[in-house]
Amino acid sequence: MILEKLKIINKMKTIKAYDTFLLENENSVMTELESLFFLPLEDRKKLEVELKKLGYATESVNEGFIQNIMDKLHSWLTDRALKYLINNKGRMLPKMLEGLKVLDPTDLTGIKPIESMYLGGGIDFALDDGAGWRDKVEDFFGENNVIKGEDIFKLGKGDKINSNKYHKPMILNPLRNEPEREDPNSNFSIMFQRWKRGELNEIDPKIVSSEDWADWVNQINKEIKLPDLHIMRFCDSNLVKYDLVAGDGTKGELQMSDWKGLQTFLWLGQKTIDGDMFQVRNVSPWSLPLATKILRGEKEGWLFLEEVKKQFSKS
Repeated sequence: MILEKLKIINKMKTIKAYDTFLLENENSVMTELESLFFLPLEDRKKLEVELKKLGYATESVNEGFIQNIMDKLHSWLTDRALKYLINNKGRMLPKMLEGLKVLDPTDLTGIKPIESMYLGGGIDFALDDGAGWRDKVEDFFGENNVIKGEDIFKLGKGDKINSNKYHKPMILNPLRNEPEREDPNSNFSIMFQRWKRGELNEIDPKIVSSEDWADWVNQINKEIKLPDLHIMRFCDSNLVKYDLVAGDGTKGELQMSDWKGLQTFLWLGQKTIDGDMFQVRNVSPWSLPLATKILRGEKEGWLFLEEVKKQFSKS
């Protein structure tokens, strides 16, 4: 009798509580549903069509219509995940459709006309000082869209310009207002190169005086930070190259974009020297809510810019 009771107790220890079972089951299903956001773009577009059909479907539609939707959704989902989605479609579908829209570079629904776009991203840690991709974006939209020369300097000082003479969207490249970093006669450049070489890791008064340091910090604020913030204030959108050289300045500008209400387009780029790419999971949860669009890789970034040019170009 006692032996039988012990067997029953041991068996009960192996049985999970029902609420624990439900929680683990739901977590597993949610992981499967979240994986849909990592499908190739063409598959995501097809998935979005079927999810919208599922959202429209009611009990009054014929079984064949519903079955057709389910058959197509089975291309991406297991029976368990599909059943969960159908049972919770009122709660899940709006979130999934919104997520797919944010990740679709060709869907500009809800995006306000882009009049002026800032090109945010790494400079100081980039091998080309961040010029390569910015030059390509300028070339893509054309010379008449690019604010440069005296006008970019005016904006950097917080002054107004006549924006009517430019085609839209206006492209604002912060490199066009950056101080020279390799001029041997510039105190700023001399200190910058010392910083790049790592000579400021341990400040030696024989190499860098406290006065030199204070002067350099003041120049950074005056020549880089303040002008960039003035230029951003002129813009309604921020295209951010989010890659391995995106530093504190880029992330600071992300926050400024949020505070000013700029439309922010996160263009995920290279994550490592070996060529691994940034994924959504590599972006801080602090920054993700700021994104109007998340563009994964070169192809999606250029698809987005083609759509911007098509929908918002004005001469």
